[in-house]
Amino acid sequence: MIVRTAVMDEIVMRLVKEQGVDTVLNLAAGLDARAYRLDLPSQLHWIDVDLEGILSYKEAALAGETPRCRVEFVRADMTDQAARRALFQRVGAGAKRALVISEGLLVYLTPEDWARPHSCSSSAGPGAISSARATRRCGSHPKRAPRSSRPLDGARRSTAPFSTKRSG
Repeated sequence: MIVRTAVMDEIVMRLVKEQGVDTVLNLAAGLDARAYRLDLPSQLHWIDVDLEGILSYKEAALAGETPRCRVEFVRADMTDQAARRALFQRVGAGAKRALVISEGLLVYLTPEDWARPHSCSSSAGPGAISSARATRRCGSHPKRAPRSSRPLDGARRSTAPFSTKRSG
């Protein structure tokens, strides 16, 4: 996990500094604290999106900390297509160039979610840059794990690279 975090940190910093990203939309952000620990420009708009309980816990944990940029917490269920569409349209309307980080969300989407229009960051507008982990175009993710009430169960049954099945 440390390597993945460091790589994503580098991607965020490069895109903010070299590509003019002015908004970061972090879907299913969890306890990600990049807006508090990276050397980001103060005018950057960082939006963490996650469920109520997670963001309430995160806000309490970070209450004494100062973010490096302008932070907004949005409570929303990103598995809901209408909620995703509304959020992407709102963010796309206000951003010149947005980075959409979806690494925390992808394990919760079904193959049907991938196939629908507006499922991925393309609906965030022409200035959106999709994050790493969303390297394939929407609708073409052939190895999605089936939806499960326990998220890791689907991943364990999957043929995806993170599967716990041993080959041979």
